[in-house]
Amino acid sequence: MDTAKHHQPPPTHEEIAARARQLWSIAGSPEGRDLEFWLAAEAEVHHERDETGRAANTANPDATAAALSPSEAPHAESRSHRRRKA
Repeated sequence: MDTAKHHQPPPTHEEIAARARQLWSIAGSPEGRDLEFWLAAEAEVHHERDETGRAANTANPDATAAALSPSEAPHAESRSHRRRKA
């Protein structure tokens, strides 16, 4: 098992439903917009998971580079150049 990739399991139905209820409540509990709140909640939960995965990979850049194929892995010189620009 390769732990360097930090794969997150997909969000559960319950996680998305809880976030959708939260968004719906914040919006004043309007009727007839359940699909809108579900889709927004789904996008937010996926985005949060993506950010969490990136943060874990950022904490160990060598593990991230090791998880990439040689054609995907950035060169050390390129990484240091990007850091100077940022």
